[in-house]
Amino acid sequence: MANKPTQNKTVVWYGPRLGRALWLLSGMISSVCACFETTGDAMEYLASISDTDDATIELCQNQIFSIGIQSGEFDTDKLNLTQAVASFQGEPPLFARSRTHYKCGQTGGSGGNCILRSGDVQFWTVSTPKAVQDVLVEGITFESAHNVAILLEQEGDITFVDCSIQNHLDGASPVILAYSTLERRSLLSSAASLKIPTTNGIRRLPSNGSQLNVTFLDCTFVGNEMNKISEALTYGVVTAFTPFHVLRFDHCDFLDNRYKEEERGYLIRSFGSLVSLVESTFTGNLVSGWGLVEVFSWDLQQYPTVNGNTGSLAEYATSLCPFLAVSETIPERAKSVECLDFDGNVTSIDSGSPFSPPVYSPISTPAASPVS
Repeated sequence: MANKPTQNKTVVWYGPRLGRALWLLSGMISSVCACFETTGDAMEYLASISDTDDATIELCQNQIFSIGIQSGEFDTDKLNLTQAVASFQGEPPLFARSRTHYKCGQTGGSGGNCILRSGDVQFWTVSTPKAVQDVLVEGITFESAHNVAILLEQEGDITFVDCSIQNHLDGASPVILAYSTLERRSLLSSAASLKIPTTNGIRRLPSNGSQLNVTFLDCTFVGNEMNKISEALTYGVVTAFTPFHVLRFDHCDFLDNRYKEEERGYLIRSFGSLVSLVESTFTGNLVSGWGLVEVFSWDLQQYPTVNGNTGSLAEYATSLCPFLAVSETIPERAKSVECLDFDGNVTSIDSGSPFSPPVYSPISTPAASPVS
């Protein structure tokens, strides 16, 4: 790929014998590989190429990328990539772009220690007329965001492989999915207090099947502690606020995540989005909700895909379901909740649990715009 001259370059020399042979023919040959030392350089490069070009963004290994903060309020629907980058004070977050592969170092493994730290948001979608397709994020650590680490609001297909979402101590949810076919007016500055419509306001997928597919493969969610919980709404470490997503977790680890004991929270919270959980582990997490995972479903007969997971609730956690709770109502009521275990088997609610159902305040529902 083409790269900017300010990038760090590593020269790899061929072995002595081969080098001498090549020197006899055409002189010493080297292979030059480049990486980006700042997210600003990476985003400037993406803004400089055609939207139809494939791109690979290699972040330099063993480096902390200190992400900046949002400067003022803006409408995400009216931003292009260049404007979005300019709207941040300090280094910008990474932005989802079609046919783009973000990776840590040449191999793309999490052992390369490419850490995005602090900032209002660390990975974000910018609205475009077209879906954001074939986005791959590999081996990157998202750490200690001030608000939300990953905020996805655009139709498309995004995959995270061998990434770590860790040590987020502020905000309601480190990962928020908020794509909707309704007109969106949510701003990044309000991501910590996003609201969704009540049950009657939640829409099914439109006839064109528009949705956001997000996959987490071999990813780790560790040491996140969520504090700012709305009295009217519950969150998860990963929260899908609308039914316009398909959310997949494959061979992921959820370790030592927690909400304050007096607050309701989950590891994964879905308001109508399809969820798949396969071969993932859940260890030492403290939540206080219907289960470790809570999914709103239009039909209790259409369960999430759950298979081969392992783990347990923390000793001091209180939960009615052993793993996953499915509800056909918002807010949930005990009679409308069914439980799944780690393998997806339907189980009964634990009547002996000390847990009491959440208390919800009325949710103010804004007037919905027509489905596009």
